[in-house]
Amino acid sequence: MFLREVTRKNKDGSEVAYLQLVESVWNPETKSPRPKILHSFGRV
Repeated sequence: MFLREVTRKNKDGSEVAYLQLVESVWNPETKSPRPKILHSFGRV
């Protein structure tokens, strides 16, 4: 598990960041890890 900060840009050019608790889950079909969001904490 780890914390991930995701950012996006608004139309006026300002950036907004969001904090998420993420877990890596193994996907046997693609044979690669996939992130699974456990909780979204909202804006930073």
